[in-house]
Amino acid sequence: MHKVEIRREIAERVFARRGRLHLFDALDPKRSALVVIDMQNAFVAPGAPMEVPAARALVAPINRLAAELRGDLRVAKNRYSAFIKNDFEKTLQQRGIDTLLIAGTKTNVCCECTARDAMMLDYKVVLLSDWTAALSDEEQRATLENVIQQFGDVLTANEALTLLDVGGKPQPPARAGYQVHGHRNSLFPLRRPDPLTVIYGFHSD
Repeated sequence: MHKVEIRREIAERVFARRGRLHLFDALDPKRSALVVIDMQNAFVAPGAPMEVPAARALVAPINRLAAELRGDLRVAKNRYSAFIKNDFEKTLQQRGIDTLLIAGTKTNVCCECTARDAMMLDYKVVLLSDWTAALSDEEQRATLENVIQQFGDVLTANEALTLLDVGGKPQPPARAGYQVHGHRNSLFPLRRPDPLTVIYGFHSD
């Protein structure tokens, strides 16, 4: 995983403009979704044509959480942004989702494009800083700083999950018998060639 942080001068700029660094005091688990972008072997496997080596460290933590979440909705992604030329937004609207927690790869390409479009479509956006991966620390940091200044919030996965608590106590996601497909060390089967967006809901009540 990347060991980068938002620079102090950027954090101070954000605080000066809006009086706080982070946007959200709480997130509604019923209206939130974990959006996992391009975590498949074409990007994650060693020697893959679009390999992002840092993405391999994300597989285990994303799989652990995904196994506890509601649903497994896969949307084919034909452009960098998950919102372009598919039913992604319709899928979110049908489920009453207004908050996206974005994970996956590449941070500075498909994840950032999705975050930008989500903000422009009035979704609440949280980019997960430790569950996204780029080809370099510099590219990772650039997107974190872009997003927190203009397009949403930047949190670690643990920080975001804390904001999904109810009544100050951790609210475990509802289980729905979901099992991650493919090999246990990979989110998707080896032969899956197409870029994907996967949506997980946090609560079913």
